[in-house]
Amino acid sequence: MDDRSTSEKAANLHAGHRHNMKTRFLKNGYSFDNFQPHEVLEMLLYYVIPQRNTNDIAHRLIEQFGSIENVFSASVNQLTTVKGIKDASAMYIKAINALSRFTELSKVVPNRLLTVEDMINYIKPKFSGKNEEMSLIVCLDSKSCVKECRTVLEGMVNYTSIDPRRVLDIALSSNATDIILAHNHPLGSPMPSINTCEKFLCR
Repeated sequence: MDDRSTSEKAANLHAGHRHNMKTRFLKNGYSFDNFQPHEVLEMLLYYVIPQRNTNDIAHRLIEQFGSIENVFSASVNQLTTVKGIKDASAMYIKAINALSRFTELSKVVPNRLLTVEDMINYIKPKFSGKNEEMSLIVCLDSKSCVKECRTVLEGMVNYTSIDPRRVLDIALSSNATDIILAHNHPLGSPMPSINTCEKFLCR
């Protein structure tokens, strides 16, 4: 009887905490502003882990991966190494990450890239959620309208290369007047790869 009473009290306390978190989110205008990273994860996990305390799981995710961004960028196999995260939860996290990227790519952006800001707004979403380096080529016509955007090459987490012949082939096949080459750095360093630069320049 005592054990059941203790269990019921814990369940009620847990349910009350979830209610408070949802109310806080509602009063915050359906926004995660002023939420801690682990609180965001905790609340998202409510909908895939309905019967457990997701606060501890959220803390473990942040501790293992270092940031909420790294959590969403982690692979399913990496996520399931965290206690409390099963395949369904890992797939749910990856689906949220994919949805975020899909939403960014679906935004209306100018078809004419007349300024650096236009270029950034067009290209940046295409790198969203990518945890490996990749290179893009954007082909423009004489009015700076986008004719085509293609991935030149996807590499590894800290390296990719650009093949000048492939860039030229894509530009010619699109009858491009101008091209934009774009390249991401998932690890955060803005410094270009010396090997990549030398390889491109030497050709």
